[in-house]
Amino acid sequence: MAALAASTESFPTSTRFRSACRILTTFPLPSFSSVLKRLSSRVHLRSSTYFTPSESSSLASQFGVTPLELSDCLNACGYALEQCAYSSVGGEGLERTLLDAGMGEGHAGAFRRAWEKEGQGIVNNFRDGSGVGTTMVMRGVEWSLGINMGNSGIKNTREATARRWD
Repeated sequence: MAALAASTESFPTSTRFRSACRILTTFPLPSFSSVLKRLSSRVHLRSSTYFTPSESSSLASQFGVTPLELSDCLNACGYALEQCAYSSVGGEGLERTLLDAGMGEGHAGAFRRAWEKEGQGIVNNFRDGSGVGTTMVMRGVEWSLGINMGNSGIKNTREATARRWD
């Protein structure tokens, strides 16, 4: 886990992500930590949901949010975990990104601790392709993309071509 914790890089956030972070701050901290634990164990399972419909309904009423807001919050947490795994973002970078996105200090700290505890397992699950629906083999290519770029004192060249392989 030391390699993950050392990185202070961050990841890009959207308006929707920042909105979800502000909503997540209203969740009771012990419950939020339990939700993070569940997400950590399921984030690599691409074709499944984090919670059953009845669990989601119960969580939405427990947290006082609409089902759509809950879905946005869970997806934001999943996105953060995926970005940390794919970009080797450490706990410090994650916490800083969440604070910048509007999450409260206690919740950002809980998220950091969850990542530092579960992060290596999440990375291993993604790497091993142990998720349902995870594809380890390229099955085909339908498009070819070529990009030429250049810069000289005379002119800038930017040319992109794409063609479909039939």
